[in-house]
Amino acid sequence: MKDYKRKNYLINPRFQLKVSIYLILCIAVCTVVYPIGIWQLFCLFTQAVSEYDPAKMQVLEEQKIEIFTLLSLWVIGTLSLAFVVCIFISHKIAGPLHKLKEYLKDLPNQKIVPKLVFRQGDYFSEIADIWNKSFGEIQNNTSNLNEAIDEIINQLEGIKTKSGNEVVEQLQGVIEKIRMFKK
Repeated sequence: MKDYKRKNYLINPRFQLKVSIYLILCIAVCTVVYPIGIWQLFCLFTQAVSEYDPAKMQVLEEQKIEIFTLLSLWVIGTLSLAFVVCIFISHKIAGPLHKLKEYLKDLPNQKIVPKLVFRQGDYFSEIADIWNKSFGEIQNNTSNLNEAIDEIINQLEGIKTKSGNEVVEQLQGVIEKIRMFKK
């Protein structure tokens, strides 16, 4: 069985970007509170220091801007990393769904139905296992049904050459086989 790799991480861009953006917005709201809180504390601190030592105000103002810049860059870096991680994780959801959609779309054109296989590490791999098991059972039932139909056809062909009681007995056998299909 051929192993296949990721070629495109945005399999379903609408879904993946929507999930990523919602998550990033939640993280942004939570993360932005921290730098704003630090900024407010620093402002209160510089006010208190300015009353006692106005000479240190310039140094504190520079440090306040440096700390806020550093915290802002940290937030931007965290949000960027979270966005990339979210794309990778959502790919493990969108990938199998895309594969299943393409598999089902191609199914009517297949003479021999291949097994459904997802990449290792993708979510919902149990769907492929359940599909393969269920479809295998359907194929077995269809095969058994086709064999029984062939047998009935052969019996009906044989009845053409019989007469009287032999016909009734064989027709009874055919009727019983057909009733088995109803069960």
